[in-house]
Amino acid sequence: MALFFLAALLALFTDVLAYDDNLTGNSSEAAFVCAVPESYSRESLKKLIELNCAKVTKSVEDFRSMGSGETDLDRGLVMLLGDDYSLDNLQWHAKGDLALELCQNATRQIVDTELSLWRLTENESMTLTREAATLAVNAWGAVMLQGRKCCT
Repeated sequence: MALFFLAALLALFTDVLAYDDNLTGNSSEAAFVCAVPESYSRESLKKLIELNCAKVTKSVEDFRSMGSGETDLDRGLVMLLGDDYSLDNLQWHAKGDLALELCQNATRQIVDTELSLWRLTENESMTLTREAATLAVNAWGAVMLQGRKCCT
């Protein structure tokens, strides 16, 4: 059982590192699951960031309060799942941390873009805003929902 747990833990961290490299642009080719429509205005893109990151934040907060080990549900899940409950908890924490990081990067990029509007062309500012929206949409769609649904 302990060997299975260690193997599963290693697989989890390998998957999380692959997610991190692909979604934060640390690899030579970013693999985004969710695309942002080209036709969206700057304001629509900013709203998209806000809505997707609010979903990420709420989901992470809800999970962390449930996964505290202090609720009857947590105690019941530990009894039913044993070591698998801890592994699920680790996976959720890793996914939540990655999604929050993507949202922080998206928000930071929007702030930086807004501060630099005076020196950017319209095309440059839209490209940066679209990139930020792509980070946020993938934080929710690719990381939290594992590519099953994109909220654009």
